[in-house]
Amino acid sequence: MWAVIVAHVGHNFGFLILLTEMPTYLSTILHFDIKSNGLLSALPYIVQAITALLVSFLADRLRQSDRMSITTIRKICNSIGLFGPAVCLLGITVSGCHPDLIVALLCLSLAFNGFIYSGFNITHVDMSPEFSGTIFGITNAISNVCGIIGPMIVGYFTASGATISNWSNVFYITSAMYTLSAVFYAIFASAELQPWGITNYKPEKKHSLVSMMS
Repeated sequence: MWAVIVAHVGHNFGFLILLTEMPTYLSTILHFDIKSNGLLSALPYIVQAITALLVSFLADRLRQSDRMSITTIRKICNSIGLFGPAVCLLGITVSGCHPDLIVALLCLSLAFNGFIYSGFNITHVDMSPEFSGTIFGITNAISNVCGIIGPMIVGYFTASGATISNWSNVFYITSAMYTLSAVFYAIFASAELQPWGITNYKPEKKHSLVSMMS
């Protein structure tokens, strides 16, 4: 459970920073106009959605083949989904001001991020099919605090000016959050059904008229 919480926090930290601040980055650093900015801001998420669908299909096929345990599948997908964006963001910090390359890295970052939907994001159901909604509500509530913290961090580092150096600091922190949460999940997570994940339901015995008379 703690591994899922940490992974969810790390993912939301990076995802929400990119979601809320990417248009600003494209405008102030790469100098895209409003029309281009809107299209390019949406493109990485389109790529992410496509990747998530394809990876979910492949993960299900792997699970049906019994070649890997469910925990191994989740850890592989989650590692790609969090380490991938971390590497891409570090790539952006050394890319200077090359708009085409940076946009490609942003798209690749969220393409990798699509793997998390077959990683920690579905582990809630693996651990506890009966309480997965409640569990997801807990992890999502905790991780969505990053929606407040993330923009504050961006504002802190860019307060002196929207420069490549200042934005690089934002990407370093985001990359570190992705990496730490990925490592924690890879070490401690389990996608096996947990003892607390099911209710000890015992159906009531039905008494027939014959059994009552006897």
